[in-house]
Amino acid sequence: MIIKVRVSKYLRQYFPSSISNLANEEWDLPEGTTVGEVLKMLRLSNLYANAILVNGHLAKRVTILKEGDEIYLFPPLGGG
Repeated sequence: MIIKVRVSKYLRQYFPSSISNLANEEWDLPEGTTVGEVLKMLRLSNLYANAILVNGHLAKRVTILKEGDEIYLFPPLGGG
């Protein structure tokens, strides 16, 4: 299945250089892949990818991806 992975520019600074080119690309993954598995592939710590959207909706790491899904990863958001 083909999905798209979109990563905020801020988060890309935490990627190992060997995988930095995987951000903002289409990926071909096996059926049943979860959001958490994508985070592991990106080697992105849970501390950094705090806000996860799939097709514009909040998602959890256990969310199972489907053909055509778009994942958006954002850093923790703060305010005050």
